[in-house]
Amino acid sequence: MIRTSIVVLALVALAFAGCGDKVAKEGKTEKKAEETRAKKTVEPEPVKVPLPQPDLSREPATVAPEKIGAEAPPIGEPATVEPEKIGAEAPPTGEPATVEPIANLAPLDLSAVDSTVKVIIMAPGGAAVRDDYGAVEIAREPDFQMEFSEEEAVDFLARKKEIEANVINKLKKYHVDKEDTLVYETEIMGKPEFHFVATVKVGETLYLCEDQKGPVFSQEAVSAMLAACRSARLKEHALPMPALDGKPGPAMPKIDLD
Repeated sequence: MIRTSIVVLALVALAFAGCGDKVAKEGKTEKKAEETRAKKTVEPEPVKVPLPQPDLSREPATVAPEKIGAEAPPIGEPATVEPEKIGAEAPPTGEPATVEPIANLAPLDLSAVDSTVKVIIMAPGGAAVRDDYGAVEIAREPDFQMEFSEEEAVDFLARKKEIEANVINKLKKYHVDKEDTLVYETEIMGKPEFHFVATVKVGETLYLCEDQKGPVFSQEAVSAMLAACRSARLKEHALPMPALDGKPGPAMPKIDLD
């Protein structure tokens, strides 16, 4: 009987000891869980900043078309530009360009290429002289190209027959027909061209002026070359030109060809 009681008490003691260990373990586990939760960082919630709202009570700003250029053409169509925005309208292909009266004239010494031609003429600034098989060529391409040569005499009747007999570059009209000057219009492949032949006496010497054959010249270009021809003076008698200091020189006088 006594042994049985001792065994029962031993079992009860073991049971209490086991419960204590379990409670202790559970307490340690809970403490670790609390420490782990304490170590976790709490992410702050993002701060929401309100964006500025547009004032819908105002009307949107408008920009006049002229401030930003011409209205864009429909997609696929080329833009058009008014001629006055980019200069005079270009002539059809093959026709001579219209040339404004040539300005910024300067004296040009023709004896620079032929010492026997002691002549100075008024030519466009930038014009150059060169020898052309016995004649002096005066050129500022593309609208000023003429020949200046010494001649004993010029048969204008023979020159007219030659002009009128040309079946390729056909004569259309004489704009000037004088004993010392011819200005005439021709046509080749339906396109007009202007030419001139003139003589000028400088001192005791007769000189022949004519346009360079090959280039296509307008009536205004021929007028400018004829005016240059008529400006020829002996080198020793030519008046000195004043310094222009970069300013535009006098304009080539316009000659009425009709």
